[in-house]
Amino acid sequence: MDTLGARFLQLEKEALIVLRAYALAFERWTVFVRKPLEVVAQRLAQQSAYLDLASARAITYIIAAPLLWNVLARLEYYTSVWSRLCRGRRRFACLLLACWVFSFSLYRDLVVLEAMQTSAVRLPPFPQAFIPAVVWRFCTPRTIASAVDAVAWAAFATGLVLVTTSFLQLGLFGTYLGDYFGILKPSKVSAFPFSHFEHPMYDGSSLLFLAEALFERSTLGLLLTLLLFAMYRIATIWEGSFTNYIYANRARQRATFSGRKHAD
Repeated sequence: MDTLGARFLQLEKEALIVLRAYALAFERWTVFVRKPLEVVAQRLAQQSAYLDLASARAITYIIAAPLLWNVLARLEYYTSVWSRLCRGRRRFACLLLACWVFSFSLYRDLVVLEAMQTSAVRLPPFPQAFIPAVVWRFCTPRTIASAVDAVAWAAFATGLVLVTTSFLQLGLFGTYLGDYFGILKPSKVSAFPFSHFEHPMYDGSSLLFLAEALFERSTLGLLLTLLLFAMYRIATIWEGSFTNYIYANRARQRATFSGRKHAD
């Protein structure tokens, strides 16, 4: 691993101290969901001959995250339960849900990272098992390590740009399911990165996981990244169709209101 890669891992360790402190401070936000998920992960590890507890927890949280935040958001859309609990303050309710989603997603990321670093699952080593033998004949281990780090840095930089620019374009409420609370944008966002990527926030997050897996030289991390990417793609099917329904419903309401106004 080159100097930059080693520096990245050192900075990551320092950042993890802060992130774990945040996760502990806000663990009550997510504890009612995490307890049953821990039970599911334990049973999965016990029933599977290929998984240990660390990898089973990572798989469980990756699958659960998009399912949970979509269920919570749809509950709001159909019942306004979160807004009613906040005395009709939809933006405040959305902000609380955003804090919950962020906290749970952060905890998921920590679980996945711990699986990359501590899991004892037997998998082919990376990159040794993934690079053809002919490459090893002409390249030194140091050269290959530098190439892996270069790919990791490219994935990290691209993912960070996509996540950051997506958030800047969508804003807090656009990022964290504000449309389910009736907080709609005037029109569909089409500026970069949405001009080049259909789902830049999810794609960027997947690239950040890929970068972490490459820096850790973790075969399990690569597999978990593929699972995360697949779950995000499934989530886009749910969210995309439902978001279209929300905006179409608003357009119908506006058309009805306009028709009544002209009739009067």
